[in-house]
Amino acid sequence: MLRRAQARNLVERILSTDPDAKIVVHAGYGHTDEQGSGDWSPMARVFGRLTGIDPLTVNQTSMSEHSRLRYEAVSYREAVNAFAIDRRFLSVQEAVGLIQRRGAV
Repeated sequence: MLRRAQARNLVERILSTDPDAKIVVHAGYGHTDEQGSGDWSPMARVFGRLTGIDPLTVNQTSMSEHSRLRYEAVSYREAVNAFAIDRRFLSVQEAVGLIQRRGAV
């Protein structure tokens, strides 16, 4: 119910008055999942079904620091070690790849 209300709010408060609006939604964990599983439908999936829009979603949980090294994605740790990253970053290659797969570029 909550995820349906969240998606409906985006439609009613933004897209109903500006159908071409560009929307950025900062959501946590599974809310950006576009597939869901079983009876569970995350907000991104509900939004897509309500609007017919295939949202560009970015999962920030896999490429971030965790409480212990063993919980971190191998690719995250490799990037941090290879580039001496000491602040937030976005992999341009990954971002461009996502956008290209969506046909936006």
